Amino acid sequence: MAQDERKLRISDLILRALVVGLRTLGEIDSVLTNPYQYTHSLPYGETVITGAVQRLVRTGDLSRDGKGREAIYRLTEKGEQRVRGRISRFLVDPVPWDGRWRMVVYDIEESERLSRNRLRRFLKSVGFGMLQQSIWVSPYPVRAILEEFLEESGMKDVVLVVEADYVGGWGHRELASRVWKFARIRDEYLEFRKRCESATLVDQKLRQQFEWLIVHDPFLPSELFPLEELRVKAMHAYQRLLQMKP
Repeated sequence: MAQDERKLRISDLILRALVVGLRTLGEIDSVLTNPYQYTHSLPYGETVITGAVQRLVRTGDLSRDGKGREAIYRLTEKGEQRVRGRISRFLVDPVPWDGRWRMVVYDIEESERLSRNRLRRFLKSVGFGMLQQSIWVSPYPVRAILEEFLEESGMKDVVLVVEADYVGGWGHRELASRVWKFARIRDEYLEFRKRCESATLVDQKLRQQFEWLIVHDPFLPSELFPLEELRVKAMHAYQRLLQMKP
């Protein structure tokens, strides 16, 4: 992967792929009982994926009933908590938008890079996106958990938290588009769907596009994200391609 600070461990990527499949297609049985349907569509070899799935079982993030290809896997409560804590809790628990933005502004010295990186990881896990270098915004009601994190981490004095229903001179969708780069996401979904509909097998390029999309799509509330229909159509096209016989 080459997403700078957005890199994910392969085990986190597998869990995210499972939850994205569930969110997008609503296929509880096929997604949770057959993780290979989505994990094998990531750009990694079967041995790597199988080993990562087995580690997720050992750590308790996935449960398994049975053996081999007949095994039934399910995302456990611990696995859900891992997604919420490391990736985005709102990927698992989507909520309607209340019309307000939460903004975080910070000034952390270069010598405190570890603290700054820890803050950024936490912000991403609760649905924030970067507006400017040290300004992050989120549409989610996270003030309480954010202030708790700042208190526990000792960063309360260097981080400013703001809630507002107006930010700059942009409309809400325009602000979200600037933060999460909707134009790039739209173009990737359009190309991905087009390639899926014209392909006869899932090649490495499609696997890489799938990975990019599930990492960079912010899964924002529908009030802010105009690409939900495009996302669903693209993922359905990929699903049909995965099910085609070689």
